[in-house]
Amino acid sequence: MNFFSQRILRQLLVSSLCLAALPAAAAPCPGMMNPEPGMMAHGSVRGHPGLFGLLHRVDLSDAQKDTIFAILHEQAPTLRDAMKAMRNANRALKDLALSGKYDETRAAALADDIAAAHRRMALLHAATDARVVAVLTPSQRDRLKDLQTRHDMPH
Repeated sequence: MNFFSQRILRQLLVSSLCLAALPAAAAPCPGMMNPEPGMMAHGSVRGHPGLFGLLHRVDLSDAQKDTIFAILHEQAPTLRDAMKAMRNANRALKDLALSGKYDETRAAALADDIAAAHRRMALLHAATDARVVAVLTPSQRDRLKDLQTRHDMPH
């Protein structure tokens, strides 16, 4: 999970940098439309670009890009903490399994920690998505919904 967590954080940072630097008619952010194998962009489903992979196609103004960048920048430390908690719980569970001293009660507690970290990350992503979508105009939101439908993405 350590590798996965680092990839998510790196993708979040790449996304925020791309959003800040892209002109309205620019090409997609590197890695967002075609994530590396085993890696999914924020809000994406394997084979689909995700929310941040589609934002460049809704013609964001510079002010919107700045606001979205600030939202992502503000969220990054909290997301990093959640990823670290998940990584640490995963590592502890793996260490326990390989230790030769497996304890079902301890394993269940670590699994609960992993689930709590996943839940926290899902909620962070949902809250961030909501804040980003709130920056969009009604026509941009409609365009985003249309793009999600065409990409057969969950809403």
